[in-house]
Amino acid sequence: MALIQVLSTTRVGQLTGSTDLGAQHPKWPLLVDAQHFPLLNDTGHWGAQGADLGANTEHSDGRLYIFFGDTTKTQNSPNKQNTDLVAWTDETNVLEHGGHLALGLNFTLPFEPTSVPGQPDWRFCGKCSTLFWDGDAHFKGVCSKGRGHTAIGLRFVLPFEPTSVSGQPEWRFCGKCAGLFWNGEANKGACPTGGMHEAIGFRFVIPFGTTAIAGQPNWRFCGNCRGLFWDGDANKGLCTGAPGGGFHLHGVLNNTGIFDPFSADPPIGQTLSLEVPNGAFSYAGKVYVFAGIGDPKYTNEPPRFGDPAVGAYLVSKARPDLPGPYRKEFLYSPRIGWCPTDERRNVLESHQPLGFKFIVSHSIPVSSTQQGDWRFCAKCATMFWDGDATDKGICSRGGSHKAVGFSYVLTHSVGEDSQNQANWHRCRKCAALFWNGNPQQRGLCPGGDTHEPTGVNLVMPHSSLNEDPHRQLNWRFCRKCGGLFWDGDGSFKGTCSTDGRGHEAIGFNFALAHDVNEDGQNQQHWRFCKKCAGLFWNGDQTNKGICPSGNSHEAIGFNFVLPHDVGDNAQNQHNWRFCGKCSGLFWDGDSGFKGTCSKDSRGHEAIGFNFVLPHNPGEDVHNQGGWRFCTKCSGLVWTQQPDLFSWVAPCVIQTAAHPGLPESPHPLGLVMFGFGFSATPGIRLAWMPLKTPSSPQLQDILYFTGNETEPWSNEADGAALLLSRANTYTHLSAAWLEGPQRWILLYSNAVDDLSAPNKFQLPTVARFGTTLFDWSEEIEIFNPLREQAYGKYMHKIGRDRIHPDVPPQQDPTKPEHDGWSYGAFLLNRFTEWNEHTRELTIYYLLSLSSPYQVQLMHSRLLIPD
Repeated sequence: MALIQVLSTTRVGQLTGSTDLGAQHPKWPLLVDAQHFPLLNDTGHWGAQGADLGANTEHSDGRLYIFFGDTTKTQNSPNKQNTDLVAWTDETNVLEHGGHLALGLNFTLPFEPTSVPGQPDWRFCGKCSTLFWDGDAHFKGVCSKGRGHTAIGLRFVLPFEPTSVSGQPEWRFCGKCAGLFWNGEANKGACPTGGMHEAIGFRFVIPFGTTAIAGQPNWRFCGNCRGLFWDGDANKGLCTGAPGGGFHLHGVLNNTGIFDPFSADPPIGQTLSLEVPNGAFSYAGKVYVFAGIGDPKYTNEPPRFGDPAVGAYLVSKARPDLPGPYRKEFLYSPRIGWCPTDERRNVLESHQPLGFKFIVSHSIPVSSTQQGDWRFCAKCATMFWDGDATDKGICSRGGSHKAVGFSYVLTHSVGEDSQNQANWHRCRKCAALFWNGNPQQRGLCPGGDTHEPTGVNLVMPHSSLNEDPHRQLNWRFCRKCGGLFWDGDGSFKGTCSTDGRGHEAIGFNFALAHDVNEDGQNQQHWRFCKKCAGLFWNGDQTNKGICPSGNSHEAIGFNFVLPHDVGDNAQNQHNWRFCGKCSGLFWDGDSGFKGTCSKDSRGHEAIGFNFVLPHNPGEDVHNQGGWRFCTKCSGLVWTQQPDLFSWVAPCVIQTAAHPGLPESPHPLGLVMFGFGFSATPGIRLAWMPLKTPSSPQLQDILYFTGNETEPWSNEADGAALLLSRANTYTHLSAAWLEGPQRWILLYSNAVDDLSAPNKFQLPTVARFGTTLFDWSEEIEIFNPLREQAYGKYMHKIGRDRIHPDVPPQQDPTKPEHDGWSYGAFLLNRFTEWNEHTRELTIYYLLSLSSPYQVQLMHSRLLIPD
């Protein structure tokens, strides 16, 4: 592909933002961005002080809908922090100026009917928000948005000299633009016709403050054009004298005027931290949005009721301009097997897990109270019994189940307790394992009607202890050194004293209390060592023990409090002891194994209390987690499929116009570029037909495999890499550009990584494709160093006041860092193409982290033939 050149990149202006509304002495009193460009939109009127991202779509109502993420609320907003803001614009061109800049007095204008004497026919212009005289049917002045003013709303009457009305004098009619401006100084302001305003006619006196005049308040003087504009809502009009630009937004608000947080049917509810809408498209009169349920360990939010499946869901709404939830269509990614959507069984979707998280033993000898031959079905992702050589049951995808992987061993005929659920049975018809605890709800059986129980009563182990503000999970026993270590970081297993490598977890998953009071049976000062990941006692300030990584342990994080010398049971394990040599905690329950102490590589030496640690069942080489109950089929299903499409860039296209897509009798299709964190990270491709007028269906989605003989498959985990990319935080945006006949794909390479500060400076890039399968190299459309953004409109440590001043500032509890670019979302409504010069102009949203606001960017590119 011929080399594509970036001709220029500029920042147009900031689309979101507000002043520091709640502060007694605002740090940022004027409604301007970091470069002091007056904002077009004061989102603080809707309760939104700052936001990021901006997935968007054109809808059939002629509006461009934008889904802003993780909104920082104003102090007077009742919304939760990090809910998501929906807004729209009906403007079809990017405005080349900013909004009006309110300074000085708050004026009140009398309107008809009124007893105040003065000149009538003064009106509010619905395009630029200024006051203009509408008394001449043949002259409507000149508006900053072009052509004449457009009158809407009230009919105002302005007092003029001589008058008994008190107020500010020297307000005049401009004979060029028909607007009202203040003529009290040499600067006559910027007139939309060019140059400065020219005063003719009456000398008006405009009431302000606590005047007894009845009228409409919130009329303000603009510091740039010297005109009078209405400052009573989020729209700040358009000022010829203001730098900046962009477009006006209209928030989707509730009946109190506060933004209605993005939400969807259960189990999604309101989307919160890092659960942002990340892709959107419009089809058959509805807007469809990909939005997620995030993993609590990343979102810092508690799990939703029942702990539903984490991932990207597709939701829809016919009237996105109105408040209220979106309709849940289906879980898009990860693909959790296949399950009938309802009793008709004609549509298959992912399973719908809820409730307990089960841990199932495998590859072990079978005792008299256990049953073997339970297998995973590779087709539907349920567990089924494979003990009959001639009967493999019935799969929801047709035919028999297909066994792969481990041979599971399930316990039966024992009592139920807080970590073991009974009433699991084999279904006589389909051979799947299902929960029979509710005879009125036995789930959808592939063999017809509901499941029918047979055989023994099986008991499934599951977790019962959850993390909370004073309890941390994922503390595990290391099979090599016998110590307790934290296994909550998938990439860091600490340092084991046995071999200097990472710890290896087996057995229970312990839950340790922290930052609670110490008493006679609970000892504090147990800490996590940041070097070896072990737990050690930090109560002796002169002896920090001996760390396998060298020297003493180094404590960070919580202050753990361990119970000791109390009774043990099935959910609480005793014989955990303090080692007098290395100060670590180790298990002393095996007389023949004392682990490996880091002091002398011999066994640990127990002294002091006998600690008793609460626990869940744990995952290890013979115990597999990820098994859940499905609320639709009542089966036991596996839920740890890879999430390859966490973030989605959807594009509605004419399928036949794009070679390589599957043949379809339906003219329209949806191309979906996806990015997800996985063992083989990168961007993948999916497609589905759009069958008017029915809603999209998960079972119709095909994934590009890269296989010449079978390039498309309905198995999500078979999706091949279209483009390699590292596992870093980014979002995707894509479009088919009719003018240059190119695909465009936008994403960012910058990384929020304090350990590697140079990664903050990495660029936002574009790739172009002549087809879906032939892509250019990365083209830097925004480079903060090349664009000289740092210290100007993007925070650089030590160079500016953006970090502490521009609301909302960076989190003061976290280390200060440079801004970084992410969330590059193309606004295809504003794309321009010049066939003669081969110049492509694109506008896109970009988040800079600091300031935490959404910027409108503009890039010009040269696209060779």
